[in-house]
Amino acid sequence: MQTSQAVSSDLVHPLGDEHVFLMGRPPFEEYLNFMSSEPIGAQNSDLGLIAQEWRTANDHIKELQATEKTWADNPPTMPMSVALQPLVAKVLADPYFQRGYYAAPVELGMVELDRLVVFQKSIDLGFVRQLKAQLGPNPSEEAVFRLSMPGLAQPRPNPTPSIFRSYSGRGCGLYRIWDELSQCDLSRRTNSPQ
Repeated sequence: MQTSQAVSSDLVHPLGDEHVFLMGRPPFEEYLNFMSSEPIGAQNSDLGLIAQEWRTANDHIKELQATEKTWADNPPTMPMSVALQPLVAKVLADPYFQRGYYAAPVELGMVELDRLVVFQKSIDLGFVRQLKAQLGPNPSEEAVFRLSMPGLAQPRPNPTPSIFRSYSGRGCGLYRIWDELSQCDLSRRTNSPQ
């Protein structure tokens, strides 16, 4: 008698999250610390190989800094298409967007991604796959815009605000946050004056 077991993919959990940690830009010590402690099997890592990989990546970054040093300066901004103008107006009228960008004039436009320099130490590949699945193989201009603009991609949380104070060496800030956050234990994450 043969039996087979079906295992739901929802029940299978990987040993860890799949990430890419960028080499060459974060300081060597930070990269070495990450690579010798975070990945599965890190205790068996070849530290010499890790160091060589970082040096190679850092040399490449230095070369790009020399050969493309002005490439990201003032990239041409293209206007949003006519089809996206209703969504642009919706974003610009959004009170959350206005609050976040009140200090300077704002204009929405498009730039060539290759002309930007973005510094991000790690990338969660699971999240990348999730975004790719959400957009599909041939995303429309509207789908990309909705994904990238606040308030258009995800519904707003319950609009019942909570307020907490966050004290830091740079002063005090007063922030509105949503009910879900008020249930978190913030006492260990903030330093309040006595």
